[in-house]
Amino acid sequence: MTRARTRRPLWGFALTGIAGVASLAIALVYLTLYVGHTSNLAISLAAHPQTPSSMPYGYSQPQAELIDVLGPPDSFAILFYTEEGNDIRHETWRYYDDGREIVFVNGEIILDEAVDYQAGDFSPTPYGPHQFAADMSLADALASAGIGSYLRRPIDDAIVVGGDVIYARQLALGLKNGRLLSVEAMSLGKAS
Repeated sequence: MTRARTRRPLWGFALTGIAGVASLAIALVYLTLYVGHTSNLAISLAAHPQTPSSMPYGYSQPQAELIDVLGPPDSFAILFYTEEGNDIRHETWRYYDDGREIVFVNGEIILDEAVDYQAGDFSPTPYGPHQFAADMSLADALASAGIGSYLRRPIDDAIVVGGDVIYARQLALGLKNGRLLSVEAMSLGKAS
Protein backbone atom coordinates (compact mmCIF):
# COMPACT_ATOMS: atom_id res chain seq x y z
CA MET A 1 0.00 0.00 0.00
CA THR A 2 1.45 3.36 -1.00
CA ARG A 3 0.54 6.66 0.48
CA ALA A 4 -0.32 9.58 -1.73
CA ARG A 5 2.23 12.35 -1.51
CA THR A 6 0.94 15.67 -0.41
CA ARG A 7 2.46 18.81 -1.78
CA ARG A 8 3.50 21.39 0.69
CA PRO A 9 3.41 25.03 -0.26
CA LEU A 10 6.76 26.57 -1.02
CA TRP A 11 6.03 29.47 1.33
CA GLY A 12 9.29 29.03 3.20
CA PHE A 13 11.33 29.50 0.06
CA ALA A 14 9.17 32.33 -1.21
CA LEU A 15 9.24 34.18 2.10
CA THR A 16 13.02 33.87 2.34
CA GLY A 17 13.45 35.44 -1.09
CA ILE A 18 10.87 38.11 -0.47
CA ALA A 19 12.27 39.03 2.93
CA GLY A 20 15.70 39.50 1.38
CA VAL A 21 14.56 42.30 -0.91
CA ALA A 22 11.37 43.52 0.72
CA SER A 23 12.67 46.57 2.59
CA LEU A 24 14.80 47.79 -0.31
CA ALA A 25 12.06 47.07 -2.85
CA ILE A 26 9.52 49.01 -0.80
CA ALA A 27 11.87 51.99 -0.58
CA LEU A 28 12.59 51.82 -4.30
CA VAL A 29 8.89 51.56 -5.22
CA TYR A 30 8.02 54.44 -2.90
CA LEU A 31 10.75 56.61 -4.34
CA THR A 32 9.87 55.63 -7.91
CA LEU A 33 6.13 56.22 -7.55
CA TYR A 34 5.87 59.05 -5.04
CA VAL A 35 9.08 61.02 -5.03
CA GLY A 36 9.59 61.32 -8.75
CA HIS A 37 11.80 60.21 -11.58
CA THR A 38 14.51 57.80 -10.42
CA SER A 39 17.26 58.76 -12.86
CA ASN A 40 18.59 61.27 -10.32
CA LEU A 41 17.78 59.06 -7.37
CA ALA A 42 20.07 57.25 -5.04
CA ILE A 43 19.82 56.06 -1.49
CA SER A 44 22.90 55.40 0.47
CA LEU A 45 24.53 54.43 3.68
CA ALA A 46 27.99 53.23 4.52
CA ALA A 47 31.32 53.25 6.52
CA HIS A 48 32.87 54.92 9.57
CA PRO A 49 34.73 58.17 9.08
CA GLN A 50 38.16 58.04 7.56
CA THR A 51 39.25 61.35 6.10
CA PRO A 52 36.04 63.22 5.19
CA SER A 53 37.81 65.31 2.55
CA SER A 54 38.79 62.11 0.71
CA MET A 55 35.26 60.69 0.80
CA PRO A 56 32.43 61.27 -1.69
CA TYR A 57 30.37 63.29 0.83
CA GLY A 58 31.56 65.86 3.34
CA TYR A 59 29.57 66.10 6.58
CA SER A 60 27.58 69.25 7.29
CA GLN A 61 28.43 71.23 10.44
CA PRO A 62 25.51 69.70 12.44
CA GLN A 63 26.59 66.20 11.36
CA ALA A 64 30.25 66.81 12.20
CA GLU A 65 29.28 68.20 15.63
CA LEU A 66 27.09 65.15 16.31
CA ILE A 67 29.95 62.80 15.37
CA ASP A 68 32.26 64.75 17.72
CA VAL A 69 29.80 64.19 20.59
CA LEU A 70 28.32 60.73 19.91
CA GLY A 71 30.67 59.24 17.33
CA PRO A 72 29.54 57.71 14.06
CA PRO A 73 26.01 56.27 13.94
CA ASP A 74 25.45 52.64 14.92
CA SER A 75 23.32 52.16 11.80
CA PHE A 76 21.88 54.50 9.20
CA ALA A 77 19.94 54.92 5.97
CA ILE A 78 20.32 57.57 3.28
CA LEU A 79 18.01 58.44 0.39
CA PHE A 80 19.03 60.64 -2.51
CA TYR A 81 16.29 62.00 -4.75
CA THR A 82 15.14 65.05 -6.65
CA GLU A 83 11.98 66.82 -5.55
CA GLU A 84 10.63 69.87 -7.37
CA GLY A 85 13.99 70.34 -9.09
CA ASN A 86 16.00 70.19 -5.84
CA ASP A 87 18.48 67.44 -5.01
CA ILE A 88 17.65 65.96 -1.60
CA ARG A 89 19.87 63.92 0.70
CA HIS A 90 17.66 62.34 3.39
CA GLU A 91 19.55 60.53 6.17
CA THR A 92 18.44 58.65 9.26
CA TRP A 93 21.15 57.99 11.86
CA ARG A 94 20.52 55.63 14.78
CA TYR A 95 22.36 55.61 18.12
CA TYR A 96 21.23 52.56 20.10
CA ASP A 97 23.05 53.15 23.41
CA ASP A 98 21.78 56.73 23.51
CA GLY A 99 18.27 55.80 22.32
CA ARG A 100 18.25 58.45 19.60
CA GLU A 101 17.24 58.63 15.98
CA ILE A 102 18.29 61.74 14.08
CA VAL A 103 16.97 62.64 10.64
CA PHE A 104 18.81 65.05 8.34
CA VAL A 105 17.71 66.65 5.09
CA ASN A 106 20.61 68.08 3.13
CA GLY A 107 22.73 67.97 6.28
CA GLU A 108 20.29 69.90 8.50
CA ILE A 109 18.59 68.20 11.45
CA ILE A 110 14.84 67.99 10.92
CA LEU A 111 14.08 65.45 13.67
CA ASP A 112 15.91 64.32 16.80
CA GLU A 113 13.80 61.95 18.82
CA ALA A 114 14.17 59.51 21.66
CA VAL A 115 13.60 55.93 20.57
CA ASP A 116 13.25 52.96 22.90
CA TYR A 117 15.63 50.47 21.32
CA GLN A 118 15.71 47.04 22.87
CA ALA A 119 18.84 46.81 24.98
CA GLY A 120 21.43 44.35 23.84
CA ASP A 121 25.01 43.82 22.86
CA PHE A 122 25.59 44.75 19.23
CA SER A 123 28.28 45.47 16.70
CA PRO A 124 27.78 48.83 14.96
CA THR A 125 28.00 49.12 11.21
CA PRO A 126 31.58 49.43 9.95
CA TYR A 127 30.46 52.05 7.41
CA GLY A 128 29.84 55.80 7.56
CA PRO A 129 27.35 58.01 5.71
CA HIS A 130 30.15 60.03 4.10
CA GLN A 131 31.25 57.09 1.93
CA PHE A 132 28.43 57.25 -0.61
CA ALA A 133 27.02 59.93 -2.86
CA ALA A 134 24.11 60.20 -5.26
CA ASP A 135 24.42 58.35 -8.57
CA MET A 136 27.54 56.36 -7.65
CA SER A 137 28.30 53.35 -9.79
CA LEU A 138 28.40 49.96 -8.11
CA ALA A 139 32.18 49.83 -8.56
CA ASP A 140 32.61 53.22 -6.86
CA ALA A 141 30.28 52.30 -3.98
CA LEU A 142 32.08 49.00 -3.39
CA ALA A 143 35.49 50.67 -3.54
CA SER A 144 34.43 53.43 -1.15
CA ALA A 145 33.19 50.85 1.37
CA GLY A 146 36.21 48.57 0.87
CA ILE A 147 34.01 45.64 -0.20
CA GLY A 148 35.67 42.84 -2.16
CA SER A 149 32.97 40.17 -2.16
CA TYR A 150 29.21 40.42 -2.35
CA LEU A 151 26.05 38.64 -3.45
CA ARG A 152 23.96 40.09 -6.27
CA ARG A 153 20.22 39.40 -6.60
CA PRO A 154 18.00 40.82 -9.36
CA ILE A 155 14.77 42.54 -8.36
CA ASP A 156 11.64 41.46 -10.22
CA ASP A 157 10.96 43.85 -13.11
CA ALA A 158 7.39 44.21 -11.81
CA ILE A 159 8.88 45.98 -8.78
CA VAL A 160 11.82 47.91 -10.28
CA VAL A 161 12.86 47.55 -13.93
CA GLY A 162 16.62 47.00 -14.12
CA GLY A 163 16.93 46.72 -10.33
CA ASP A 164 19.47 44.70 -8.35
CA VAL A 165 20.21 44.28 -4.66
CA ILE A 166 23.81 43.83 -3.56
CA TYR A 167 24.43 42.20 -0.18
CA ALA A 168 27.73 42.58 1.65
CA ARG A 169 28.81 42.43 5.29
CA GLN A 170 26.29 44.58 7.23
CA LEU A 171 25.34 46.41 4.02
CA ALA A 172 22.64 46.21 1.35
CA LEU A 173 22.82 48.35 -1.79
CA GLY A 174 19.94 48.85 -4.21
CA LEU A 175 20.75 49.68 -7.82
CA LYS A 176 18.82 50.59 -10.92
CA ASN A 177 20.55 50.28 -14.27
CA GLY A 178 23.92 49.99 -12.50
CA ARG A 179 23.52 53.19 -10.44
CA LEU A 180 23.18 53.35 -6.67
CA LEU A 181 19.56 53.71 -5.57
CA SER A 182 19.53 52.57 -1.97
CA VAL A 183 21.83 51.54 0.83
CA GLU A 184 21.17 50.18 4.30
CA ALA A 185 24.03 49.94 6.80
CA MET A 186 23.12 47.64 9.67
CA SER A 187 24.25 46.77 13.18
CA LEU A 188 24.59 43.14 14.17
CA GLY A 189 23.93 41.43 17.47
CA LYS A 190 27.05 39.95 19.06
CA ALA A 191 27.20 36.28 19.94
CA SER A 192 27.14 35.64 23.66
